[in-house]
Amino acid sequence: MPRSPIAISNTDRYTSAFTLFTSPVSDADTLALWTFDEGSGGTVYDLVGGIDRKMDGATHEAVGPGCP
Repeated sequence: MPRSPIAISNTDRYTSAFTLFTSPVSDADTLALWTFDEGSGGTVYDLVGGIDRKMDGATHEAVGPGCP
């Protein structure tokens, strides 16, 4: 299963049909971006705004393309 990054922006990103991105992209309008690829631990790190979050009860599993 591919990873599912989450990005929060201060502008509309899509106003019509679109294809989901495969690699997260940040720009001046990105407020937060979590890629969920930490691999271990219980914290997910925001790559843009420093809004790191603790994920209680979360587990990490290496599945999908490129995983052992």
